[in-house]
Amino acid sequence: MRVQLIILYLSSLTICCSPNSKSTESDISFRFRDTDTGLPIKPDKKITETWKIFSNAVYNSELSKLRELSTTCIDCLLCTVEDNSDSVKAIITNENFYNNYFNKFLNKNFISKIMDTSRIKAHYYDDGNRLVYAGTCIAKNSDLPNPRIVEVFVKIQDPRPEDGFEGGDAILSFIETKKGYKFCGYSTMP
Repeated sequence: MRVQLIILYLSSLTICCSPNSKSTESDISFRFRDTDTGLPIKPDKKITETWKIFSNAVYNSELSKLRELSTTCIDCLLCTVEDNSDSVKAIITNENFYNNYFNKFLNKNFISKIMDTSRIKAHYYDDGNRLVYAGTCIAKNSDLPNPRIVEVFVKIQDPRPEDGFEGGDAILSFIETKKGYKFCGYSTMP
């Protein structure tokens, strides 16, 4: 009897905790990688908590919560390209992003992938890349002198080896504050 209970318990752990399982709370901790070495690292608690709240708000389309979890401006080159803007300036207001682009970029396809932890990976920006936001309204949203930047990659298109397509990721950027992280950028790769 005892052996059967242990087997049943271990089976339930395998099913509920496998990396391919979907849940209503996303966890990126096991997929964090060091930018230089590519080795797994443990993220700070603030980004894990921010990601759980942010991904659930995206999943549930809670726009007011998402606005609260975002900087006052968003780095979104795709948004300005979408507008056929002649400007290479990629920073738009939080309001513009959520009113005009949220449903386009963070669409049903994206939402269907965001809770699948096997499709999520993340890393901290290194010091050189962090300068991308220096002096912008995004940096002014942080109350820290040297905030960390995190990029979360969500695999939204699977690779197609038959035609050489490597797949596609949505990249969500977050800037550190004293209370957590704030969403500050959207891009894609490739």
